[in-house]
Amino acid sequence: MSYLSRTVGFCFLAIESLKVVRNRIKILSELRSSPPFWSNPSCPQIIVIDSNEKDDSEPRAVRSGDKELDRNFNKMFFSSSKPFHCEETMILNASPKKKLRIEPSSKNSNFVNIYKGAIPPENRRSLHPNYFVAVQISSPIIHQTIKNIQNHIVNQNVHFNDAMISVLTLHITLMVMNIEDEETHERAMKALQNVYMEQNDAMCKNPLKLEFCGLGHFNNRVLYAKIKEDESFKRFCDLAECVQKHFADVEIFSRDKRKFNPHLTIAKLNFSKWRQRALKKIEPSLYNIFIDDFIGIETIQGIQLLSMTDPKDDAGYYRGNNLIFEPKTSTQLEISATSSDDSEINVAYDLVDKKKDVRMKIAESSKDIFK
Repeated sequence: MSYLSRTVGFCFLAIESLKVVRNRIKILSELRSSPPFWSNPSCPQIIVIDSNEKDDSEPRAVRSGDKELDRNFNKMFFSSSKPFHCEETMILNASPKKKLRIEPSSKNSNFVNIYKGAIPPENRRSLHPNYFVAVQISSPIIHQTIKNIQNHIVNQNVHFNDAMISVLTLHITLMVMNIEDEETHERAMKALQNVYMEQNDAMCKNPLKLEFCGLGHFNNRVLYAKIKEDESFKRFCDLAECVQKHFADVEIFSRDKRKFNPHLTIAKLNFSKWRQRALKKIEPSLYNIFIDDFIGIETIQGIQLLSMTDPKDDAGYYRGNNLIFEPKTSTQLEISATSSDDSEINVAYDLVDKKKDVRMKIAESSKDIFK
């Protein structure tokens, strides 16, 4: 009798299992027969509604009577904190306390974010910055003073040698970004030229001079030279804001969400390098004798778009584009007065490139001084 009962039980379980498999095959066939809605070039609009609000709108464009599909749909949106991407509109980090209403989009706009200094939704991907806008620090006095500070630290602990920033690459960063292709690089250069044209006259009539005095640090991991907070400091912050604005106009946004804090980096611990893993922090006692010292004054010569990944040039500096602030020549004035075509205006910048080559040769000849 017990044998018969077990046999009947096994048969019952087998029948129920076949039913479940049949239902799942039916669901899979339905899913395969119609592609997912996000594969459609016309991506639906996704709207978040508070769960305690009553939804009196039209019926949902995507509605399934199958509970299994509904569970999979909710799991897809709520099980991950990553943003959902589509071509038109999207939802970021939806809360389980809110529900979704999906309806066909009536707009065809990829860029819906108004510039507020933040990354727009369409660019919220894990793109690491590979370009930056900066001003170069080329004063020999500043170079020598910083080299003395670095040597003083290394003489006390030789392991800090790899953490020192080469004086040949000294700069102040205004903005970091990601440039993926040639088209984006062209837009970035257009924005840089717009910044140059807006700032050039003021920089020539009243050159921007930054005074470096004293040392500071970020969590004892980054040692930097402070900039004296005077009128020039305010003008420099305005320059950074101008850069952000013009790059936002061409839909290129900063990859750094932190508040702009201009500084001149002297040393930086990089825990990804095995030689620096044993160094926990840069102790203030290593540089206390320089804590309030005058370092030097830099007159800003131009503005640059530089690559983080390309090899350094012959002078040991970053490769990129450099626009030097200088009074307009008669040729430049004639071109700007008679034509607004970009190709003709670029002729005026040939002089800038030639001057850059001369500066590179001068820097290369003095490279051995700072080794």
